[in-house]
Amino acid sequence: MSRAARFHVSVSDRECAVVMTQGEGPDYVVVALMGRDFSVTEQSWPEAERLLAAASWGVRRLAKYTMYLPAIEIALPNAGLVACVKLHDVHAKLQAWILELQSYGCSFVDGQGAWEL
Repeated sequence: MSRAARFHVSVSDRECAVVMTQGEGPDYVVVALMGRDFSVTEQSWPEAERLLAAASWGVRRLAKYTMYLPAIEIALPNAGLVACVKLHDVHAKLQAWILELQSYGCSFVDGQGAWEL
């Protein structure tokens, strides 16, 4: 039986990193590590939009590897953002990112100790 995948997302003003892991605690395994620079337009977006854009990009890039996994979790470094995402009290642009991620079966969790760029 496959283990759930967790995507750890971290962003700065100019770039993002997405790390896909499987397993829990000391038994986790890094499956993939990706990063990219934001476009000039994306650099002007608020942090919440950059986080969800990076998560969506990472999940899309690795969709062929995650399609048979029982669950996909998106670990975001900001607990307030996770609460906002769960309440869906967000504007239309963020809702579009959330719906895209949910179409892949993703759930959102607080990424305590998320990695910094």
